[in-house]
Amino acid sequence: MLANSFVSVQKKERIQSADNKFAFSETRILLLDKTNKFIINPNPAQYNVALQFNEILNNASIRIRNNTGQMVKQVALSGSNKTDLDVSTLAAGVYVIEVSSPGNRKIEKLVISR
Repeated sequence: MLANSFVSVQKKERIQSADNKFAFSETRILLLDKTNKFIINPNPAQYNVALQFNEILNNASIRIRNNTGQMVKQVALSGSNKTDLDVSTLAAGVYVIEVSSPGNRKIEKLVISR
């Protein structure tokens, strides 16, 4: 599980079968912790995006992955809560921006449209 990114909710339900036997069904739901997000502007983007974080990041790594999970761009960030990224070399499509710093990981979707 990603640290500080998801909240786990566990739910048990009692189920009665046709032969009057009871069983329990357990469901686990992962909810995104919205306080651990960052802002991508604009999104959808064409050539550049600005990332804004709710805290100053130190020793952070920003990775952009395509829809197959391949890393297509990586940059470092330290001592700031914002950065600009050039995405002009990326093909139109849906990407994931992953920001990792010690003890923290944030993920958001980025759409490139041309």
